[in-house]
Amino acid sequence: MTKNKANLLLFVVAIFWGFGTCMMKLATSAELSTGLLNGIRGFIFALLSLLFFGKRIIKMTKKEFKLALIAGFINTCGFIIQTIGITSTTPAKCGFITGTYIVFIPVFVFFVYHQKIQLNHLISIVVAIIGMAILTGIYREQNHFNRGDLLSLISAMFYALSIAYLGNTAKDIDFSIVAFMLGITLMIGGGLWWIVVDKADIGQIHIKDALISVLYLSIVTSFLCQSIQIFAQKYTKAVIAGLILMLEGFFALVFSILLGYDVLSYDLVVGGIIMMIAFVLAEISLKRKKKNASYQEMIAT
Repeated sequence: MTKNKANLLLFVVAIFWGFGTCMMKLATSAELSTGLLNGIRGFIFALLSLLFFGKRIIKMTKKEFKLALIAGFINTCGFIIQTIGITSTTPAKCGFITGTYIVFIPVFVFFVYHQKIQLNHLISIVVAIIGMAILTGIYREQNHFNRGDLLSLISAMFYALSIAYLGNTAKDIDFSIVAFMLGITLMIGGGLWWIVVDKADIGQIHIKDALISVLYLSIVTSFLCQSIQIFAQKYTKAVIAGLILMLEGFFALVFSILLGYDVLSYDLVVGGIIMMIAFVLAEISLKRKKKNASYQEMIAT
């Protein structure tokens, strides 16, 4: 697969993830607790992975199990923390703040993997952050940084670590094995959270909304999108993957407006344009470098 095709797949993932943020809000509004939502989500994720990739998964080695387990733990922490946070903020703000993981990716890549970040990537990151800040209106004084926003920021750190990890340490593992372990750890982590922390009464759940949101988050956001993400990250750079996936915040705002969680404003148009400019800046620079860079430089992350 070429880098451009991998980036296109990640762009599609960002769209589905954006809608998934609204589905998370729907799930919590349906009185579906954090632990139960993620436990069910992980179970369906793991089950589908086993059904589609069973022959590959049963060949898992101890090394692959260990590396995939770490990836799953990181991912589970991000999911649970984000789910808790979205209960006290809007999908748009959650999408933006979570999207700031692009800021943390270069930090993890530099300090953990000792890899330098290209200047054009850093510029694109700054432009993208400015665009998202305008897009959501989070820069306005009346938009206070509350508990949900803080938890969204913490989840962003875990997502950044996950992207950096998948783009480096776990990139040589079969994507199906990683996907399966992401589901298993999310199922166990969510289940334990539900039993120990939530202790929620399932009788209060609004079945229809809960079912719609759980099925979408499990099948589309988790199984389909994360399998694609893991696969596509083998063919592109971690920072570029982060820039593309950060568009989740843009699509989260669009879907949030369509579903009535947020109101359309000029900030959406201006911020969205700036975000697209940030992405184009990164891509143009890479295409120019491609003519002169060696193959090893092009595939390095």
